[in-house]
Amino acid sequence: MTSITSRLGRGECDAEGTQRVLVVEDNDDLRSLLEDVLDDAGFEVVAVANGAEGLELARSWRPAAIVLDLMMPVMDGAAFLRERDRVPGLAAVPVLVLTAHPYHYRVLDGLRPTAVLRKPYDVDELIAAVRALCDGEIGRGKAC
Repeated sequence: MTSITSRLGRGECDAEGTQRVLVVEDNDDLRSLLEDVLDDAGFEVVAVANGAEGLELARSWRPAAIVLDLMMPVMDGAAFLRERDRVPGLAAVPVLVLTAHPYHYRVLDGLRPTAVLRKPYDVDELIAAVRALCDGEIGRGKAC
């Protein structure tokens, strides 16, 4: 969990240069809202309902950033982060964890999410955080 300290490059983009964002959120309404908000902000967004689906998609689609809910069925955010670190190339993709968990820092200890945003959050704050991840202002993005 880092603060914005230096510019490290841009993340993965599609053919038109639009930055790809993977949203992993089990709540249907929130997942749709996140998808719409980020799409309206100019990102190419794909959203899935759990960490297992997210990990499978991220292996082939290679997003510039991942927006990850912490508490989910099937595979939660903590398990996703552990598995992500085992996949070559995927460990370098920055992850923004969204959580309402009161002790999220304990759950995430040692798992190296790039940033954490507490629920409820401001939509503008979310967009700014995702943009910073994609632009390499936070995290370990690579050149597009």
